[in-house]
Amino acid sequence: MPNLNISKIDQILDRRIQEIFLDKKLEELSEYEKRFLIFEHVCNNGKYNNSLLEAIKNGTAKRNLYAELYAAINEEAAICNGLSGYYKLLLDKIGIYSVCICCNDGTDVPHQLNLVKNSDGTYSFDDVTSVIVGRGKISDFFDYDIEDANRLGQGTEQIKDRSEYWIIMSLIYPLVEKDMKPYLEYGVESEDGYSSELPPISSQNKKNNKKNSLI
Repeated sequence: MPNLNISKIDQILDRRIQEIFLDKKLEELSEYEKRFLIFEHVCNNGKYNNSLLEAIKNGTAKRNLYAELYAAINEEAAICNGLSGYYKLLLDKIGIYSVCICCNDGTDVPHQLNLVKNSDGTYSFDDVTSVIVGRGKISDFFDYDIEDANRLGQGTEQIKDRSEYWIIMSLIYPLVEKDMKPYLEYGVESEDGYSSELPPISSQNKKNNKKNSLI
């Protein structure tokens, strides 16, 4: 794999943002609409690398977070940690804050998804990988709350690990030469990759009585 620095990563992400919003005027879109369009793009264009997952599970391949994130950025093909990290970096590009977290969703390996900050300061879950692998529709895995997470097998007990949840992207920032300080200001990121409790969770669609209004 080539030694990819942040300037090269930024070029790829900038090009992808241009593709996503090619026929849109960003200034006319709400933050929520921008988020949905990015989510939709990743779900519709992302591919899951089943062979890599099997190789990791049977010990014929080693974990390489940088390589997996690079594959998601460059090829839009990866396993859950790469896909959710890629989604987060695209949201970063348009100023929407999110973190990547792990949960136990009943499969053989931990599952990674995103918590995305809403305009009211709460967070809601987005899970691009579950859409890509066919566990449900976009409407099932975009902007959902704890109630829906429980229904999907990703509830509080599954997301928390020893009363903590694991923030993955904070561990990846150094690999892509990103400065963590701006993210730490949000109060959800942590330098060691852990936080003591989940932030406030809500679904904006539910709150506005517009469930699936964008979908």
